Amino acid sequence: MALEDFRAAALLLRRKNVVGATTEVLGRVMRMLAVVDRPLLAGLHDGNGKWMVIIGGWYEADRAVILCQMNDEASVLLPAKTGHLS
Repeated sequence: MALEDFRAAALLLRRKNVVGATTEVLGRVMRMLAVVDRPLLAGLHDGNGKWMVIIGGWYEADRAVILCQMNDEASVLLPAKTGHLS
């Protein structure tokens, strides 16, 4: 997933009142993700393209570090077969 796609998904999910997703926090997260060497950006959307979950972080040595996770709580209750990993 490209950083700009992650940013767009984060802004959409922020409208869902995700806990802790203030403009300030998202700005800090995006600045950090923009400068990491090996970003980890992934998301799950439903069959209609609506974002359900995104995670952002980076790879460090032999592990992944997750900095941010945003969930659309209403969407994550849908059956897993309707989601598509990006």
